[in-house]
Amino acid sequence: TCKHRQESMALQRRVGVGSYDSDETMRVETRDFEDHAFCGIMFGVRVATTLPVQYVTIRSVWVRGMLGPMEVYWTEGPFRGKREAREAWHLAYRGFHEASLRALSEMVLDVPIRVAPNSLIALYVHCSSEGDKAIVYDNRRSRRRKHALVSILPGAAHLSSEAFSPLGTRWAAWREPREFVGRLDLGVRYLLWSPAVHRKFPPQFRAACPTLLLVSRRLGLSYDVAFYVLHLCRHDWWLDSPHAAAADAKTKLRELARRLRRSRRIRRSRQTAPPQPATPRRRARDASGDSPAPPRRRRR
Repeated sequence: TCKHRQESMALQRRVGVGSYDSDETMRVETRDFEDHAFCGIMFGVRVATTLPVQYVTIRSVWVRGMLGPMEVYWTEGPFRGKREAREAWHLAYRGFHEASLRALSEMVLDVPIRVAPNSLIALYVHCSSEGDKAIVYDNRRSRRRKHALVSILPGAAHLSSEAFSPLGTRWAAWREPREFVGRLDLGVRYLLWSPAVHRKFPPQFRAACPTLLLVSRRLGLSYDVAFYVLHLCRHDWWLDSPHAAAADAKTKLRELARRLRRSRRIRRSRQTAPPQPATPRRRARDASGDSPAPPRRRRR
């Protein structure tokens, strides 16, 4: 009875989320084609992940250029309709940075930005220096890098040295679509396992749960103890790593897409190819009623 009471008390002390951010600092770095540079860039960040995440924390933003007096703002939701509405944005960083034309310069946010799963925020990085070389950004590309946790969406470049100003040089204050060039440092707060959030965990973790429950009965442990053990297990303990699994899945999808495109080309070429004239051997084969032999495989 005393043992059961202790197990029940331990079970009641379980919390729903981890009391710490992940020790690993995840970095999302974009490609850099050195297309443009001007005073600011406004873009979206979406947290779209299948991992059991309570929230993702944006700790710092990295950019490069001539720099100078820098500011970082953020707002919930998309930036559409908020480009020039300063009251809709929250100031996350303000400081001065020396020019850094080659390497990225880090701006550690005064208050880290928390983003919930399946939600969207907008970031606005601005430099008040005069000139057109303050912050480097790119044109929008058809293919963008994706991270296991977040996606960096296309945005708009700002051509005014005054933040949120509608007045700019060269006919307009905003240019789009443009892409952020730089890096985001992220922290993650993961959910802890419980029956209520069981479906949010990876398939390998869900498959291990009944196995552990079966083994616990053979060891003389109660289900409460087994639940408590599962509660303290990380979501990726039954995976090589979430990044490796995502990379493996991406490779398989690319191979499948390549085979599909190849089969479509072959089918299309067969449909458009003119009929071959009948040879004496083919006429004799048709007269005999035998099925055609399989075509020879070409040597590569």
